[in-house]
Formats: sequence, C-alpha cells, structure tokens
Amino acid sequence: MLDLLAHLVSYRTGWLEPSIAFLMQKLRRSKSAIYDALHALKAHGFLDWLRRYEPTGREDRGPQLRQTSNAYRLALPAQALRCLGRLLQAPPLPEDVQHARELQANERAAHRASLPLVEGRTTGWGSSSLASGAPSRNVSPASRQNPRLRRMLRSKRTRAVS
Repeated sequence: MLDLLAHLVSYRTGWLEPSIAFLMQKLRRSKSAIYDALHALKAHGFLDWLRRYEPTGREDRGPQLRQTSNAYRLALPAQALRCLGRLLQAPPLPEDVQHARELQANERAAHRASLPLVEGRTTGWGSSSLASGAPSRNVSPASRQNPRLRRMLRSKRTRAVS
C-alpha cells in the first residue's frame, strides 16, 4: 500500500488523492482491507489525510454535502528515520573525484593570485559586483586615464547610492 501511494504522488504539485475504489482496483483487495491498511499507516505515522466534501447542490431535504476523495500526505516518522540512519545520507565522494575537485580549487586559487589587483577583486562568485547587486568600486586603468569615463562612473555610483 505504501509503495503504491509513493508512486501515485504528483511530485510537481504534491497532490495525492486516490479514491478507495481506485486503491481497491490497483491492489486487488477488499474495501475493509484498504481501510485497515490506511489506518495502520496512519497509526505508525507514515500517512495522514484530510477528508474532503463537496456540496450536493440540494436546497431541500437530504444531504447537503457529499464526500469526495481524501487528500493524503505521506510522512517519514522519526523512528523510521532513525532506523534508516546512514541509508538516507549521501555516500562519500570517491577519492579520485575528491582529488580532482581539490586540484580544480588549487588551480582557481593560483589563477586568481596571478591576476592583477583590479581583476582579481572582481573574480569569484561572492565578491563579484554582479553577484552582490552593488555597483563596482573597482576602477579600471582605462577609466583613470579617460576623464569622461571617470565622470560617467562617478555619476553612476552617486545614482546607485541615492
């Protein structure tokens, strides 16, 4: 039953709403067996549901609401999580992959160290002016020599600050 419910979940929307008749057909079990299985899953903390109703449209005597399919929610109880323990953790990286990542990090660090001071400040994900959304305070050598470009950069900084 739990396996079927896990396969029926719409992971895009999170909806899980099979009817009892659908579960009976798929599992080839009686109505009482389906109810027993659902209640056992609820008792152990793997499943919870919300009863849903829709109006019948009657204004006279008789039932005003009719039950529609329940909305179910799967869960992993704390005791089951403890039993699974390391099975749910990501496996450690193979040594060759870990070594390759370390080499790449060392190469990046050596490349950043070899860059001129101005370019070195703007490289990297965390210190980039694009990543932070703030205007760059670094002035390129070309803007130091060009007064028009320097005025333009200065006006952009004052607009961004105000």
